[in-house]
Amino acid sequence: DEHGELFMTHCRSYWGRGGTTHVMQGGQFWNQANANYAPFIVADPPRDFTGFRNYLLASARYDHGAGGAGVRGSDAIYGGHSHVGTMIYLGDNWPDEFRGHLFTHNLHGHQINQQVNLREASGYNTVHAGKDQFFCSDPKYVAVDLQYGPDGAVYFIDWHDQQHCHNPNTERWDRTNGRLYRMQWQATWKPVKVNLAAKSDDELADLLTHQNAWYARTAKRLLGERALGKNPVAATAKAKIETLARRAPDEKQRLMALWTAHEIGMGDSLLPAALKDTDEFVRGWAVQLATENRKPEERLTDELVRLASKDASPVVRRFLASTVQRVPTDTAWKLISALAQRAEDKDDRNLPLLLWHGLAPLMAKTPDKAYYLATRTALPQLKDWIYWYGATLEGDSLNHVVRSLGRLDGEDLRRRLAGVWLAMEPRANIAQPADWKEVAPTLYGNSDRRIQRDAERLAAVFGDASMFPRLRATLADRQAAADDRKHAFAVLSRAQDAATLPVFLDLLDDDAFRTPAISLVGRFNAPEVAPALLTRLTKFSADDRGAALAALTGRASFALALLDALASGTVKRDLLTAFHVRQLAGLKDAEVTRRVTATWGRIGQSPAEKETAMAKLQKTFDEAPLWAYSANEGRKHFQKLCASCHVLGQDGQRLGPELTGAGKNGIRYFLENVMDPNAVIGTDFQMTSVETKAGDTISGLILNETVSALTLRTTAEQVVVAKADITKRETSDRSLMPEGLLEALPDREQIELLKYLTGN
Repeated sequence: DEHGELFMTHCRSYWGRGGTTHVMQGGQFWNQANANYAPFIVADPPRDFTGFRNYLLASARYDHGAGGAGVRGSDAIYGGHSHVGTMIYLGDNWPDEFRGHLFTHNLHGHQINQQVNLREASGYNTVHAGKDQFFCSDPKYVAVDLQYGPDGAVYFIDWHDQQHCHNPNTERWDRTNGRLYRMQWQATWKPVKVNLAAKSDDELADLLTHQNAWYARTAKRLLGERALGKNPVAATAKAKIETLARRAPDEKQRLMALWTAHEIGMGDSLLPAALKDTDEFVRGWAVQLATENRKPEERLTDELVRLASKDASPVVRRFLASTVQRVPTDTAWKLISALAQRAEDKDDRNLPLLLWHGLAPLMAKTPDKAYYLATRTALPQLKDWIYWYGATLEGDSLNHVVRSLGRLDGEDLRRRLAGVWLAMEPRANIAQPADWKEVAPTLYGNSDRRIQRDAERLAAVFGDASMFPRLRATLADRQAAADDRKHAFAVLSRAQDAATLPVFLDLLDDDAFRTPAISLVGRFNAPEVAPALLTRLTKFSADDRGAALAALTGRASFALALLDALASGTVKRDLLTAFHVRQLAGLKDAEVTRRVTATWGRIGQSPAEKETAMAKLQKTFDEAPLWAYSANEGRKHFQKLCASCHVLGQDGQRLGPELTGAGKNGIRYFLENVMDPNAVIGTDFQMTSVETKAGDTISGLILNETVSALTLRTTAEQVVVAKADITKRETSDRSLMPEGLLEALPDREQIELLKYLTGN
């Protein structure tokens, strides 16, 4: 925009909350998969302390709805949440009411959304303008970029294709029909012919105040390019730029001059005055330009520290928080200390986060300075993040945090303990902190059950088994309170306590715990596990039987027992789907492979076979009397097969791409993605497979990776695997979604599921 603030549009995200983001230098932002963040970012905060989340959100805070207005139910009319191309209109042809507004193409809605960026403290609240700018009824209209030109009109391009996205067959895209449009305000539009490259330096300097920012920005770029050439920018042009930067009555003109001066190498002389400018954006940009080369002059760093303590503008303080990452370490700590005392920023949507993003990398090297800051900051979020991140650093830093637990009580203790558990939850094989034995008894005996339970969870990570006998007794007692048993199961399963295996096996006959117990016992490399699952297989529900077969096909020793049962007729062959057979083949055990091949022959389908199968099922679906098939039953199939990874409406988990509203893509979209899931795989959805010393093969998406452990989300559960136990790790070119998923359903249920998906 005219103040140099950067905005981008994108898919509307559950994690980011909206479809437009104000981009701040040095910030750590949400991402679509809500994973793979920097180690100092909390993506999933404790349920009771959501303020632990510390990535930056989108500036827009509403769903897309009718082109962005968020009208409930209008998605079905206007389509998707994906936005492509971004323009903030600063031309001179459209009426003044549009100046400064943000325009972006709604990819699936076939229209141009209109938004307004409203100032809010250090940042912006991006809101819908009340009406949108353009709608095209042609379903092949898929516009991808828009810009205003020297005539002030807006130009946009359209790739013009029936396919919009997510089609793995590249040859189905239509590359012959790209289109170009101009949208003009007829009352004032005139064609212009321009060649700014032919103008003199003085003439370019005069254009820096042009009402149409196309001229000012092009002139600035050309002057910058000339400054890099053999001939310096004319002294008369430099004088004009300096005068503009110091004396222009409009702060936007002073900014343009300051940027241009910086670009042509004469900006340093203007910075001391700019840091004292009456306008907050000029002061903010002076902060950024002063530290651009990461070697600011000493006289300037002193002024930066003064501004951090005294400047009344949250915008300037936001620039200072960003610049923490571009100054020497000593200066960075001075800025952090000053900004951390600005109590007026504790409720700001951006400032505490940006400050943390600068502080955290420094904390990894000098945690003691951060702990000292935590005792004095006026921003309570910083204290939470410092102690949480300190615990993740393990060793002496973790022990410092554990020791602090002994000095707290009540809600402060609960909050700190929740942060320690958040740090330890994705870790494994952590050496017990030296002060844990001193602190733990008090925590175990605390009258607040929530504190007691968090401490017991930590015991599982720290290898403190002192509470396990009591927890085993609670878990085995079917008369005990359900919540107590659930907690005992969580702690003992996390510890993978071998002494509890008999209790876990008994839970296979307990309705309340059978389902999670099936997956859990499969992680124990013990001879009694496979017989326990096989003898109950036919008694299990369909879902539990699927979980048991997943466990039995996940380890070679179990797989051989399963194959023995198949050979003897104890287990019927038709209980195994194509997915289970592929899982067996994926174990890469010579004996298992030999027996699978002897029984089922070649595993896998060629591309031609997949295409034939897709065409056959599409024909069946297209010709089926869909009125006779129940979408409600289809929803049940979705909940059983798909909801562990995908969200559709109110159902499911956000592990893979969301499917809400995807029905408009048609039957082929689902067939290609379900029957050939490995054709196109986003980086965030690539599967990782690990083999462990105990003989497990675990495949899933990486949710978290720490120094000591991987957290994998499989199709059935979330598993923390100690790195020390991993013998082999591979990033697969295959999707977590298994092939043959539809084959697990009878023909009628396939149609019901597809009817439900395409009807949404």
